Amino acid sequence: MDSVSVRALKGGSRPDRIRPTAARGSKIHLIVDRRGLPLSVGISAANLHDSQALIPLVRGIPPIRSHRGPRRR
Repeated sequence: MDSVSVRALKGGSRPDRIRPTAARGSKIHLIVDRRGLPLSVGISAANLHDSQALIPLVRGIPPIRSHRGPRRR
């Protein structure tokens, strides 16, 4: 899973003066199928580890419908 860090827009109070070591920005996490169709999308803080965002993304994938039996995950 690749991740990209996007810097947040500046505005409001200056958080860098309060906590100068804090990372600012956000990451967009995306799970796609083999054709590139997005299955699950999430946004997290830039200083959150990628493994922390993986479980909610996997749980966000909708179940597969089938003609018989319960829905599969």
